[in-house]
Amino acid sequence: MAGIIALFYFTLGTVVFTQKIKLFAIVSSFILYVALHIAAANALLTGLLVACLLITFVILLSLNCNRDKKAVLHFSLPCWLLIVSVIYDVFVNQPIPAY
Repeated sequence: MAGIIALFYFTLGTVVFTQKIKLFAIVSSFILYVALHIAAANALLTGLLVACLLITFVILLSLNCNRDKKAVLHFSLPCWLLIVSVIYDVFVNQPIPAY
């Protein structure tokens, strides 16, 4: 599931915003895959991350600025989602200690 979402994110962002395959788009999609893979244990967190992606995409489509600025904002979002996923995994999703 995470791989499909990351691939869809890459292709849709490339077609709409940059129209070229760039290195930061590939790295951003890989970061999104890692973030969704970490969040896969919690369905609510995964849903929130996907909802955040969709909302951001719709907002960026309606903004009146050039494509380069939209592309940077679109492809930097997975970095923030990875930070949220790691913080959730470290602090909230504590493993049960074995006695």
